[in-house]
Amino acid sequence: NVEGQLTLFDSAEISDVKIRFPEIEEFPKNRLLTYHPYRAYKVCESAARWRPGECARALDLIVEAQRQMVSGGDCRLILEKLIVDLCRRERRDG
Repeated sequence: NVEGQLTLFDSAEISDVKIRFPEIEEFPKNRLLTYHPYRAYKVCESAARWRPGECARALDLIVEAQRQMVSGGDCRLILEKLIVDLCRRERRDG
């Protein structure tokens, strides 16, 4: 870096650059598009391990827990049970 010249990595240079992602504008509620690319990749990789039936079961458990909390149940106990239920694998016959 010669004195008085900016390199590509100088903060003054970088702060003036605006990177635009049209996907963010097209899907403003998709938080995944706001993540660091590696983090987004790991989230997708983890999500790929869920089978559709497991996702449906998890969503049913979450909806039921939310219903119980809105009905005045003990939120801490309901959330603890939800976590245990989500972590427990369904028994497979055979």
